[in-house]
Amino acid sequence: MAQRERSSARPADLRRKTSGRPDLGTLVASRARALDRDAPDFKRRLLRLVVEASLLHEFGSHLLNAPKFQGIVEHVMHELESAPQMQDQVQRALQAVLSPSA
Repeated sequence: MAQRERSSARPADLRRKTSGRPDLGTLVASRARALDRDAPDFKRRLLRLVVEASLLHEFGSHLLNAPKFQGIVEHVMHELESAPQMQDQVQRALQAVLSPSA
């Protein structure tokens, strides 16, 4: 019972930790505007941006300089790109970043 109470309090704790920071969507959208849409690897760079920003937002920006962080980003990207069942969701997420008002 105490375990359940602790876990139910966790989302409120996480919300407090993230207050004062721009939300993830705003952060990703602003960084995405800096990418060259004509680059041949634009979609891959956009996916990297989304994965990296999501992980940093969730677990803390201190991970950016962690030795294995980029490897984790690559691993997550590989899993997303190679899972057929994820293709629609990945494309919708990338499209949402490109046109957030839609």
